[in-house]
Amino acid sequence: MLRPVLAVVTGAVASLALAAPAGAAPLTRADLPGACREAGGEYVVALACDPAHRAAQTHLRLGAAEGDHPSGRGIARLASAEPLQPGETVSLGWRHPSARAVLSVMAMGPQRPRRVILALRARPESIDVTAQADGSLVVVTPAGSATVAPPASLDVPWQPRTAHAAAAQLLGAVDRMERSSRALATLCAALDREVFGYYELLFGDPQRYPCSSGLGFFVFGDENVPRPTSTGHRGASLAIHRGRAVLRTTLTHRYRPDSDSDPTRVTVRARALLVRDGAGIWRLATVEPLLPLVAVQHRAAFTDAELARLYRHGAAEGRKAIADAARRDAAREAATVDAAGPAPCAVPLAADPPGDVVVQESEYRARDQAASAGVDLVGAGLSGGCLAVRTAGPLPARFTLSLLDARNRTLEVSVADGRAVVLDTTDEDAAPKPLPGGAAHLDPDGLVVALPAALSGTVRITLAVERSEISYGDDARVAAG
Repeated sequence: MLRPVLAVVTGAVASLALAAPAGAAPLTRADLPGACREAGGEYVVALACDPAHRAAQTHLRLGAAEGDHPSGRGIARLASAEPLQPGETVSLGWRHPSARAVLSVMAMGPQRPRRVILALRARPESIDVTAQADGSLVVVTPAGSATVAPPASLDVPWQPRTAHAAAAQLLGAVDRMERSSRALATLCAALDREVFGYYELLFGDPQRYPCSSGLGFFVFGDENVPRPTSTGHRGASLAIHRGRAVLRTTLTHRYRPDSDSDPTRVTVRARALLVRDGAGIWRLATVEPLLPLVAVQHRAAFTDAELARLYRHGAAEGRKAIADAARRDAAREAATVDAAGPAPCAVPLAADPPGDVVVQESEYRARDQAASAGVDLVGAGLSGGCLAVRTAGPLPARFTLSLLDARNRTLEVSVADGRAVVLDTTDEDAAPKPLPGGAAHLDPDGLVVALPAALSGTVRITLAVERSEISYGDDARVAAG
């Protein structure tokens, strides 16, 4: 459920900075042309598409990988679950593309991957796109080179001390929320701190899925809903009374329908509540009236009573989420052990093939297996509650071991900075339950754990690490002795 939402949220397109005369047309676009969308997908690292179907002899390449041609003339696609990595280059060559042609690239950034869609209006017949360590992209064509700037930071400051200043920042973010991760981060920064707690903790792990992921879920939905594509506001006014203000504006939401009954456009007279906190900062108390999927069902302006009820409910849910997280953190800390001591047990290891690290739990292997040696299992064993694994290279500072047995019981060993905790993750609808009584020993390329709970039958062991919202992992199957 999470990955499609994150893919949408992190798909913001950056600006292309060119050594070109002032007033030159921008060379990026927010979305693929309609005729190119079906050729894209979740596991596409690069897509070249001429919607006019004029381009001939289309070749798309990344290292030794050649793109396929899913349909139509002038379309080539490179499939991979892994974004373009720093130092890698996607190369496109074709003949006589139209001015409507595009090249879409999913590239890794310091914080998250992002999709950049280059609008090739100058009709270049060769393009090289190289990812840089800072998240920027260098684009080279026969006419010269250009740089796509790194993605904007999601660390958004929020300090408006007037309701008018807060409203102006909010509406700027609302106008970009379907197209910019930073816009979603701005809405999160603006939220009342108790309401913020609900979205920040919605998926239980704010380090992996922060507020922008939680809020993004409510912007874009999950399945079987119209896909919001843009929002724009027209006009705005504020009614301020002491520490509260009601923001009024007209919002027009546009959608890509999922079914014939879905709207393509909805215009609402939106009313949202702002509140001034104890530090004198104006914050957003009710984000729901600004969201495109809410407008599909609630097209009338929210009344004062409805806004007050939304705020009370949101703040109460946030307080509950914060209290629940504090209890979980305390239980997890109590069950966490130092892994610097001697091995608590011993078990023989069964060999596992090297060089088979996959990305995003998919069929696609990491292109640079040597760089992923720390999560490449080469040995694993489990007997009498004693678990041991060994890797092809040094283990990362933070990683997880997931264990799934024949009865569908799942445990997770989470390791961070030399400390380990065992969690029961069997109930997918409940938060992971820390299990006390475990013990662990960590060395540079191996881990031994005395599990506080028993597993049975054949157990699937998955070692995984996450880098900038992309997971890398390897699994092995062993018999629980």
